[in-house]
Amino acid sequence: MKFKKYFILFIFSCAVLSSYAQTGANTTFEFLRMPVSAKAIALGGYAIAPQNNDISLAAFTPSLLNENLNRNFALNHAILFGGIQHGQVSYARFSKKNDITFAGNIQYINYGNFTRTDDAGATHGHFGAEETAIQFGFGKKLNPLFSYGANAKLIVSRFDNLLATGIATDISATYNDTAKKIALTFLIKNAGLQLKNYQYNNYTDNFGNEIFPTDALIGFSKRLAHIPFALHVTAHHLTKWNIRYFNAADNISASIINADTSNSTKTKKYIADKIFRHLNFAGEFFLGKSLSVQIGYNNLRRQELKTTSRNGLIGFSGGFQIKTKKFTVGYARAWYYLPSASNTLSLSFII
Repeated sequence: MKFKKYFILFIFSCAVLSSYAQTGANTTFEFLRMPVSAKAIALGGYAIAPQNNDISLAAFTPSLLNENLNRNFALNHAILFGGIQHGQVSYARFSKKNDITFAGNIQYINYGNFTRTDDAGATHGHFGAEETAIQFGFGKKLNPLFSYGANAKLIVSRFDNLLATGIATDISATYNDTAKKIALTFLIKNAGLQLKNYQYNNYTDNFGNEIFPTDALIGFSKRLAHIPFALHVTAHHLTKWNIRYFNAADNISASIINADTSNSTKTKKYIADKIFRHLNFAGEFFLGKSLSVQIGYNNLRRQELKTTSRNGLIGFSGGFQIKTKKFTVGYARAWYYLPSASNTLSLSFII
């Protein structure tokens, strides 16, 4: 009973911290926002309420950790733009004595090498930049329908000779009704405190610490009864209502959902746009017992990265997953800008 009371207090504390969250390039350790699993990326970047066992997704949402993930080991690696390397290594272990599933993982991103120059343009060698998060977490069933979990992580970030460190936590709770094939998850992500900052800047709190990319999310998943298809809807950035970026060229909409029809930019409130920037839509088709295909649409990504001339598949993503008794392989491709896209490969198996 004491453990449950402390856990509830812990959740409340994280919720208070999340109220300081902001969007855009005004937070530190932004790589913590980035999805790592191929399946999560294929589903639009947000997948916090799936109804199947996936260690890579559970690393992002600790309440998804369960005994079926015992001894699961996963490797995720993405090739991003400009040769940036991003990935994660995860492992889970179930403790029958405590009825708790524990997990550890390392998330990393390497931005490559850069040429160091002075104000006159003269070169002075090269420097590197990379960030790493070492994470430990647990997931536990409260009853057959509810589960909860938490992660604790240590973050180290280095850009040339500048070093920053911090600690953060994720907490989540999941309702999963296997009979009705419905799942609902609430997640607070990256509520943390910086231990050492790069240097004082405009994006610090009252204590001189740079602001964390804290987020609150609600995810819903429903697998249809007579069709091999699951619908996923995730609401994100719930700590801030207006996450709309004003662009002077915004008179051309690239959203697949556009309900604002007013011609006057002065009176336009963009209510529908503000709402749908918080939503991520995705679907998963199950083609037999071993193969599934995922598609996703991230409206926030499309609105922020669209162009006035041609938008293509910006904001869309897709992929597949092959699952057998011994291993699972996943691939995802996500479109961020024209004409290129990112590719992610995931591999998990039991050891």
